[in-house]
Amino acid sequence: RRALQRGMMARFAAALCVLLSVTAVSAASPRVASNGAVHSDFDAVQDDGMTETHVPGDSFAKAKWRDVELTSSFSTRKSWQPPQFLVEGTYVRLRGWFAADLDVPPGSEVFRLPPDAKPGRTETWKVEMKGTERSLFVGTDGVAKLVDEMKATNWITLTGLGFNSAFAGGGGGSAAAAEAAGEGKEDL
Repeated sequence: RRALQRGMMARFAAALCVLLSVTAVSAASPRVASNGAVHSDFDAVQDDGMTETHVPGDSFAKAKWRDVELTSSFSTRKSWQPPQFLVEGTYVRLRGWFAADLDVPPGSEVFRLPPDAKPGRTETWKVEMKGTERSLFVGTDGVAKLVDEMKATNWITLTGLGFNSAFAGGGGGSAAAAEAAGEGKEDL
């Protein structure tokens, strides 16, 4: 019986050592702030685990994200990742967060994308956060508008919204998108 107890204690000790070593390794690997951080002011706001991190040389880390200019009814908070978009050939990705500064009615313009980032069809984005649905659509003119009313201080994330631009398919492809952005083909 004692041999059985010693064997169980040895297995328990070995499992505890593995668990502690995994915890020590993950704690020793600090998160690196990058342009993809949800919370962009790392000195003032503690990382809450919502931070995108990328290693040097990662093509995503070197991507040319551009800021989205919000209309006067909306803003981003100091600790949030600002709304941005990235054009990759004929595919457009968005990320970041914004909030309503006052109660805003449906159909209100939130932001406007430039010609190289306009979708090929109307794109609808709906998220549910803390029990509240929030949605907007981006028209083929590049204008993003609220689908529903947005109460003051409510917020929405754009992270995950992606679509084919108007240049996908028969729209001229990557070269036409680069020309609309005023870039040369080598920038694609």
